[in-house]
Amino acid sequence: MISSTLPLSFCRSFPNLDYLDMSQNHIQGRLLGIPSTLSVLDLSHNKFIGQLPELSNSSLLNVLDISYNSFEGVLHHFICSYDGKELEVLILADNHLSGAIPNQCWEKYQNLAFLSFDNNNLSGGIPRTLGYLSSLQSLNMCNNKLSGRLPIFLKKLKYLEILQLAGNKFVGRIPTWLGKMFHM
Repeated sequence: MISSTLPLSFCRSFPNLDYLDMSQNHIQGRLLGIPSTLSVLDLSHNKFIGQLPELSNSSLLNVLDISYNSFEGVLHHFICSYDGKELEVLILADNHLSGAIPNQCWEKYQNLAFLSFDNNNLSGGIPRTLGYLSSLQSLNMCNNKLSGRLPIFLKKLKYLEILQLAGNKFVGRIPTWLGKMFHM
């Protein structure tokens, strides 16, 4: 079990590194960046702290799982500074993220199939621009402080198979279209 920090020089030592799984360790400290050569990065179940790392627009990242850490702050810079065109899986669950889910930038994430923000401190409504995620199959936003009504734009998500919204502060009735959406 690794229990030190992850120095920047580690990834630079492997310039062709494509897949990195260092999950379920005790790696601590800040994650300052993610090598652009990686297509899969799993750093879940560690002890990272601080803001979410910056992602390079030249990144080839398909899968990013940095859940079960102690990242904090808002999502806007992380989501909007990255072009997202390659990303298919984004798991930011079980951190200390707060603030609103950005309403901008989701149109860049056309290949995103799995999105998980559960068990954070996110607030506000579900942004209508999540309707741009035309490939989305699973959306988990459980156990946050999200509020408002369930937005009708969820109907646009034709491939959505899993929708998890428990443990929030939504109001109103469950829309009838929601049941029809998942009817086989």
